[in-house]
Amino acid sequence: MKNRNKKLCKWLRSEVVKDNIKSTLECTIDTLYEICNIEGVTREKMSNSLENILINDITFRQQHIILYNWFREIREKNKKKQMPLAIFKKTRFYFSAVASNHVNITNTSEINVNNGTEDNINIENELSNITNPSNQTENTRDSSPPPVRQIYSFTGPEQGAIVENFLTFAEKALYNFLVKHEKKISEQVVKNFAANQTPPINNDFRDADVLCMIKFIVQNIKIFLNESVFHGSHKLNPVDLLNEFKKNVRHKNAQGVVEDNKGRWCDLDLQRVVHLTCEVVACLGSDYKEAYTAKEEFENDIHRRWTNRPMKNISETYNQSEGSKKLPLKRKLDETDLDQMTDFILNALKKVRENNVGDKQKMMQLSLEENESLIKIWRTATIKNNELDKINKFIALYNSMFNTVSI
Repeated sequence: MKNRNKKLCKWLRSEVVKDNIKSTLECTIDTLYEICNIEGVTREKMSNSLENILINDITFRQQHIILYNWFREIREKNKKKQMPLAIFKKTRFYFSAVASNHVNITNTSEINVNNGTEDNINIENELSNITNPSNQTENTRDSSPPPVRQIYSFTGPEQGAIVENFLTFAEKALYNFLVKHEKKISEQVVKNFAANQTPPINNDFRDADVLCMIKFIVQNIKIFLNESVFHGSHKLNPVDLLNEFKKNVRHKNAQGVVEDNKGRWCDLDLQRVVHLTCEVVACLGSDYKEAYTAKEEFENDIHRRWTNRPMKNISETYNQSEGSKKLPLKRKLDETDLDQMTDFILNALKKVRENNVGDKQKMMQLSLEENESLIKIWRTATIKNNELDKINKFIALYNSMFNTVSI
């Protein structure tokens, strides 16, 4: 049989095909079949071999492009006739993914945030001024390190509102993705998947939650990859991104443990939720503007909370172990620099007016607390030679972060 296949392929690659192309594919195959003298070759075998050569041999395909197009048209027609396609419900209520039971919601909680800069502040930078204890003992096999402390800038309800808001963005993106590409999915694939869920879901996915839709996309990833429907940096391998979102956002939201009555989501976890959601929305080709705007508002809000948090609260949060002494803060300025900065700010305060009562007092308090952002602003402004230029630059930079005074 292998000999026969080789002979047939060799025969087809000769000039015989070029010399016998007719007005239709059927007539061409019939003619080739009639003149072929290779024993045991059927008409179907002739057609299949010719099609395989056209698909795999680029040079042969270019020489016989009309044959290739005829075969492609037949494949597309057969694909459409092969089985009915999936139909997803075009409208639905979006619901929370907090628990396994499906609770529909129509209004997503809004996050109230203040406008600010887009600077991304790493928590580690805020804690870099905490010194290591002098009496620290060496780690041994018998000792365990203390748990890693986390910062919680938001209350429990605020954490929930942020996560729910971004989960809804992800849910909309997942569902819109399925609706947009439903013609690429066979009806039987959807029926089999829906029937295997616990509890079973509708075939139009009207009651499918975030977890269910992620599972469906991952299980049928080859269908979508073949059609090149993903976008962004994860377009070639979206499975890792979807699994990471499932683990760090959906599962944690459903099963996460509340930490010391501070909530389920520390600042670092919330940043991960926001980032992963925007990555998923972009990868699925959904409308990203709403999610990106919410991300910017969240970053401004968390930046403002970090900036306004007294530094002493950080030292209270990070103790070596229960009952140990609080870690002292490392001084950021020596006495001379602190004196120069406070004198500069006192002079600047004489030339500005408050937007709200107490704004000048807040600036002075930040200087005495050696606020890191304020120190950077002061050092940047004092590069100028002219005293008035120094004050103008200082106020401009200060207002870009706090927006509390004006000249």
